[in-house]
Amino acid sequence: MAFHRNAPQLSGLKRSSRRVTTSDSCLPPSMYSLRFSLKTQKFLIVLALTALVWIVFGQTAHFDWVGYDDHDYVYRSGRVTSGLNFSNIAWAFTHFHAANWHPITTLSHMLDCQLFGVNPGLHHFSSVVIHALAAIALFLTLDSLTAKIWRSAFVAAVFAIHPLRAQSVPWIAERKDVLSGLFFALTLLAWSNHACRKSLARYLIALLAAALGTLSKPMLVTIPFVLLLIDYWPLNRFQKEKIISLILEKIPFALFAAASAVATVLAQHGQIDTFGFSLPLRFENAIVSYAIYLRQLIWPIDLAVLYPHPEKFFPFPIIAGCIALLMALSAIAIIYRNDSRFCSPAGFGLLACWSR
Repeated sequence: MAFHRNAPQLSGLKRSSRRVTTSDSCLPPSMYSLRFSLKTQKFLIVLALTALVWIVFGQTAHFDWVGYDDHDYVYRSGRVTSGLNFSNIAWAFTHFHAANWHPITTLSHMLDCQLFGVNPGLHHFSSVVIHALAAIALFLTLDSLTAKIWRSAFVAAVFAIHPLRAQSVPWIAERKDVLSGLFFALTLLAWSNHACRKSLARYLIALLAAALGTLSKPMLVTIPFVLLLIDYWPLNRFQKEKIISLILEKIPFALFAAASAVATVLAQHGQIDTFGFSLPLRFENAIVSYAIYLRQLIWPIDLAVLYPHPEKFFPFPIIAGCIALLMALSAIAIIYRNDSRFCSPAGFGLLACWSR
């Protein structure tokens, strides 16, 4: 029997071409019309991401220590090289390490020393494993939030092998970066699950992931604001719930962030001269840095281990151009916030690469 091409009998044989709405991120897998099972596709994508990470970064298993910070973080630290025990675990949470307070990162180095001694290749191996897990977690997060599996896979693949990761993964002292990246993605994934099917357990899982990420690297103090952003889009909670309740549920996340910020200032006091520059000079440098981060994301050249402060004001045309760029991108995001053609996983990929 022949059917008309638009007959309903054919609707289940191929994926619908309709535009995905903001509420689709909470749809169950059965709502997807796919030639292949969704689980099979996800499994193949996870394998591909894992292979991609190992093709690029697997070679680091043959690398040595880097002669910059690795000694402070690992092989010249008696506490770290002695491995995990109750005394060292307590020390990690009550003392500063390498001018930072990141006890989860410190414990990961201790665990590596417990398992591998001071063999640098195996420490590199651990970092590659963590980064592969971060890429997989990012893919699952983007797919959960947007219901666009292949776009999410593409963004996760770009994140996995982006040149900006060439510092984080092969440099053992940057373990804090790959760890925080993993916990950041897991926080967003847990939050997506909690927003779609609210429960205390899912909320606590998201809070735990955020706490572990903040205890890995204080960069994740922005998590409360990021959660508000994804509440707005794509979870669309601002139209369904009271704004005050959305803010109140972020308070525990904010408390973790505040504690981490205070500890970081105390740990780095006297180590890094951040107060020798005037506030306008630091504010101006921050604006230019945002634009530089965007350029490095798209065109990653002139990368370096350290980016020293220029210690002078930038010419006015540079400042004006950077402000105009940031304002234009913000305006585009606001104008097209409800258009699924523009609101894609690429925005979250940008967030993932940029936030680290």
